[in-house]
Amino acid sequence: MLCPHCGYSSEKDFRFCPECGAPSASPQPADVPETSAQAYIRQDYDPCRDGHFPPGSVTPCPAPVLSGQQTVAPHEPRPSTTGAIVLSIVNMLCCGFGISMVLGLIALVFAIMASSEARVDEARKKIGWARTINIVGLVFVALQLLVIVLLIVGSIIWSDGGSWQGPGSFGGDFPLG
Repeated sequence: MLCPHCGYSSEKDFRFCPECGAPSASPQPADVPETSAQAYIRQDYDPCRDGHFPPGSVTPCPAPVLSGQQTVAPHEPRPSTTGAIVLSIVNMLCCGFGISMVLGLIALVFAIMASSEARVDEARKKIGWARTINIVGLVFVALQLLVIVLLIVGSIIWSDGGSWQGPGSFGGDFPLG
């Protein structure tokens, strides 16, 4: 079935479009009162925002103007924020010197803001900031791992009693015991 208002197509029949809420063009059953044939249609619904164009329209809807700037064309795909959100959570869980947790939280805020941004170019900018902050957080996680490995190797060498010291070193020349 095809919605005459927004162009949504479905294999199942529907009385009201699941996308825009407009009544379908199919005949209504006899037991349905005439007053209930009108669906609730949101006044703020814009089929162009989701890429649905009015039927019969050859060109996409015009992009709205927000605060004096032109938005990107409505048919342009929105960037995905899933990767930035997952990387932010990984940064927060790894806690690289504690700094990575804070950077992960900041990046998570940017990624969530990007997912609800109306303009595609602003969403891309915020996702870029989130990725950059996440990369800096991952550098701190890597530094933390390097310090931990060096501490473990150093403690193994230290607990060995310094047998790694060869002739000519202070410990080999002047034994204390």
